[in-house]
Amino acid sequence: MPIQFIGLKSLSAEELTDLQRVTKTELPKVERILKKAKVIIDVKGYEKDGARAKFSLHARLECPSLLMTAEADSWEIATAAHKIFDKLVTEMQHKFKTEFSAKKQ
Repeated sequence: MPIQFIGLKSLSAEELTDLQRVTKTELPKVERILKKAKVIIDVKGYEKDGARAKFSLHARLECPSLLMTAEADSWEIATAAHKIFDKLVTEMQHKFKTEFSAKKQ
């Protein structure tokens, strides 16, 4: 499944590593449901006002006959990435009525 990132220049090396780590672990959950889809993630980092910055992620899942979107924001990029993939999986479950569980029990 191809994945494309937009706006990575605003991230530090540590934040980029965190984003790639989360993407590597969460992307197979999406691939189990849709195999021939393309994921586009737009990363927006807001300016630092104090010791930390806020991140906003907007994702599009594109398939030949389907388009799904999700967005999440958080003070940590890893948390925002987890949220956005959970939202995509939940939306796919709703759309396809699958019994796939995104949460480990």
